[in-house]
Amino acid sequence: MLFRRVGWAAFALLAAGAGCTRTDVVDRPIAADDATAFYRWKRDVGSQLSPDLQRQFESTLQEIRFDLTLRREASGHDAIESAVAARLNHLSIKAALLLGAGLKWQRLAAERDDLQRVANANAHLITKPGDRSAAADLELYRTKMQQRLDTITQELQALEKEILALGGTVPALALAKPPTAVLAVTRAEALQQITGLLEGRRGAATIRFGMWPVKIDWEGEKLEGDKRAEFLEKKMLNGRGEKVVIPVRIKGRWLLFEAPDQAPALPEDVTAQLNAAEVAAFKRDWLELEAELWARQLAKDLPDPPPATEEQTEAPALPPVKLRG
Repeated sequence: MLFRRVGWAAFALLAAGAGCTRTDVVDRPIAADDATAFYRWKRDVGSQLSPDLQRQFESTLQEIRFDLTLRREASGHDAIESAVAARLNHLSIKAALLLGAGLKWQRLAAERDDLQRVANANAHLITKPGDRSAAADLELYRTKMQQRLDTITQELQALEKEILALGGTVPALALAKPPTAVLAVTRAEALQQITGLLEGRRGAATIRFGMWPVKIDWEGEKLEGDKRAEFLEKKMLNGRGEKVVIPVRIKGRWLLFEAPDQAPALPEDVTAQLNAAEVAAFKRDWLELEAELWARQLAKDLPDPPPATEEQTEAPALPPVKLRG
């Protein structure tokens, strides 16, 4: 919190020690001709602030650093600290606190609006009928996003009160109520929705069933002996392509995953942002993920392979999902 009211008794003690009133302290100009001068001012004058105001001032400094980095106005410790001093030079402490509160408000408001757009689109993602696990994972993903939205909204409302208490005005971008109508998603948001859905399911599965590395071999090229013969037989029986047969390796064993050749239907506003290759890639990624989750659930009851097997020397998880095309 950037500003809290401190009891008059505390301020009376502060005034007695510093030889000035509460108003004098927050209205004092900051001497920051350069970073060295600012550090000297902060040591001599900043130490006269109450502990709460000191914490608020440190939060302001951090917000300015964030803003400088995001705007690419400075990089590296020394350059950033010099730029912070330039921003604060000759401002009063009160003005500096208002600057920090305003920067934080703008940052959180932008994050809130981005999250709201994604949440609106995500509300229309659906999983295939009967897939309770996928539905549960998707609901968990939505719940976490809503919790973050609620937290940001509360922080913004608290910041508005603090800005007003400092004598400032709330930034022009007023807090908007969550829209009731579905907003059209951009291409970037559509891709983010798909990636978030896939990675959310993968993350939940690794937590429940373990992080053993998984290999997918659609063509069965690495299968040998009876397992390859079984794979080819299953593919032949499935000549019409209604099902997929996917070899999956986990804990040193090859398993054969069989399932209908289908993926969840994406909402129209998402598919409208994708080309045919990307829609096909999503289907393939979904099937590979289904095979991986099935193998993880089955392998949790299988004995671990000997330490010399490749599964114990490789990275513990598959790389992030990326749409092809």
